[in-house]
Amino acid sequence: MSPILNFAVLVDGENAQARKYIDILSEVSTKGSIAIKWIYAD
Repeated sequence: MSPILNFAVLVDGENAQARKYIDILSEVSTKGSIAIKWIYAD
């Protein structure tokens, strides 16, 4: 039995493209559970 993996996805909102963010979340969710999603910006 594989352990359940939990991920935190932290994004620099000033330098990230919205479409890439969606792609990243989709990919990470196939590997485990996304526990935290946070976008940082000034």
